[in-house]
Amino acid sequence: MRQVLIISKQHETVTELASIIRSLGFKHIDSASDSKMVHTKLYHNPPSVIICDMDMNQEELTVIKRILSGPLARIVLMLTPKSNADTRYLEQMGGEASHFLMSPMDKGKLHYALDTILGAE
Repeated sequence: MRQVLIISKQHETVTELASIIRSLGFKHIDSASDSKMVHTKLYHNPPSVIICDMDMNQEELTVIKRILSGPLARIVLMLTPKSNADTRYLEQMGGEASHFLMSPMDKGKLHYALDTILGAE
């Protein structure tokens, strides 16, 4: 069963992503808005792929990075907050992300990234 976990503090981002992901045929989509929720959801229902919105505070990103680099590591798709994001957003997660996608959301690029990620399982 292919499951997707969306990590974002922005309800609009979660709603938009979930809608796009459902339209691509995924049925099992969950979300978390902070590191405590991420930790709990990873242990109870490990996803196939994690989509993490980088538009979060540095402390949350650091905790999430630590969680994702441990035994619960998953393939991660990072969303940068804007299309003209500088490299600091990309450097915040270092090697923990396998793919990056910039906002605004593009359904075709998201679909391609998910196919690439899940095809590598």
